[in-house]
Amino acid sequence: WESGHGPVLQGCLVLLRTGWQAKWGRPQNYLGGARAPQLHFPGFGLDAVQMLLEGRNIAGLGVDTAGVEPGADTGLSVSEYALGNRLIVLENMTNLDLLPPTGALLVVGLLRLDGGSGGPAAVTALVP
Repeated sequence: WESGHGPVLQGCLVLLRTGWQAKWGRPQNYLGGARAPQLHFPGFGLDAVQMLLEGRNIAGLGVDTAGVEPGADTGLSVSEYALGNRLIVLENMTNLDLLPPTGALLVVGLLRLDGGSGGPAAVTALVP
């Protein structure tokens, strides 16, 4: 990716567009199964996320699937690593195909929830 678009910039969010949003509304297709380990969808590998944080100092990850790691990863290794390093984690994103490869500014509105492991977010992209 970097050979075609330049280096990933420090402090950015890295969004993974898989096209999986087309399966939304059909849970069996979107999730690939009822529960782990049957879940099946693409996501980030732990090695890639470690490189992006340690080598590029990114601020977070986003993906158009139900989780940042592949559905078959029952250990949630990417989520635990990302959240343990205080990265922003955005899942179930939509319309990533409308964004350019670089340069969009994301505005993320969050609800503050006590005692929760996640919550809804409103994400708006500003495209130059």
